[in-house]
Amino acid sequence: MARKILIALVVLLALLVAAVVVFVASFDANRFKPRIQEYVANRYQRTLTIDGDLFLTLFPRIAISLPATRLSERNSTDPVASVGAARVSVELLPLLRGAVVADKVRVEKLTATVVRRADGTLSIDDLLGKGEPAPADKPAEGGMGIGPTDLDIGGIEILGAELRYVDEAAGRTVGIHDLELVTGAIASRGTTPVKLAFVVRSDQPPGEAKVTANGDLQLDLPAGSFTATGLAATVAAQAEPGPGQQLERLIQTDTPINPGNSGGPLVDVQGRVVGITTAIVPWGQGLGFAVPTATAYEVIGRIAARHREAIGRGALGISGLDTAIDEATARASGLSQRRGVLLLEVTPEGAAGQASLRAGDIILSLEDRPVESVEALRRAVQELKGRSPWRVGFLREGRRRMVSVVPG
Repeated sequence: MARKILIALVVLLALLVAAVVVFVASFDANRFKPRIQEYVANRYQRTLTIDGDLFLTLFPRIAISLPATRLSERNSTDPVASVGAARVSVELLPLLRGAVVADKVRVEKLTATVVRRADGTLSIDDLLGKGEPAPADKPAEGGMGIGPTDLDIGGIEILGAELRYVDEAAGRTVGIHDLELVTGAIASRGTTPVKLAFVVRSDQPPGEAKVTANGDLQLDLPAGSFTATGLAATVAAQAEPGPGQQLERLIQTDTPINPGNSGGPLVDVQGRVVGITTAIVPWGQGLGFAVPTATAYEVIGRIAARHREAIGRGALGISGLDTAIDEATARASGLSQRRGVLLLEVTPEGAAGQASLRAGDIILSLEDRPVESVEALRRAVQELKGRSPWRVGFLREGRRRMVSVVPG
């Protein structure tokens, strides 16, 4: 009798295994495609278009392969997001114990547009569940971790992504183009190499920046933290003139201007700074441009002119900007402070001019008050109103000096 029961159990088990094999072999995910599209249309009033067949396997891995797919704007047929292809494969048995073990996740030609409307709402608020009743609070489970505590992914590849942010109120569009993100294996705790590259373009103001970065990412998902280490990044930025504007009075140079060099000095054979590097021609062979130092001084003067009253134009007859004092000069002059106010303009008939102060001097103190910024000088002038004369400490040609000034 026991033998017959054992044979019956073996036959039953074989039938169950056969049934599972037949189900898995005959399972067709495309039968659910109309239901998925119908759900998206009813739930979000959006159109989901799937160009091609869905591929889904259930054993020994749950593998999903998505063909070209598009999602429309709400109550519209205009596409707002799309993906060229995507694939993810997760092992089934580890899921039963709460672990996620997956092959490399690959997403190709992802595009998405987010619009911030004039009233402050976003075009994806419905997808984020905004405006819906909040779910009932549930008791906290565990700590503040992110995702499963047992994670093993072969890596992530996002290739050729295009993201756009449109601010209707500001009339500005910012786009991230040619986004490439490639990581190594990802675990709940561990380090993975990361490579990132993209181009940012803006229409207001017009400009473009190419960004590349690579380094290591240290993950601790159970603790909810991640840290970038050994990060190396380069940014090559270009600003385009606005409508009706032209870049004029520039120095053309064939000196290499590499990413990150913009804003650096352009020097002549005698070591004199003659310009500030500012732009390149991407399609040219080492063709770059620099703003002449004369133009830079002119701009500095304009900026200083806007702040003349703020630093006591009426009292001293000066204009200036914050400046740093190099360590060698400070040490030679016995200075403890490392900043002061560089005089850009001194009115000859003003109080400072009458006291022989001149452009290029660096003001260090006013009476017993140290002056390390334009704001500090302005405050000192306000506090000393009604007192005369003022003892002004300053630096000239590397030497510390003192002079008495009778404010106007």
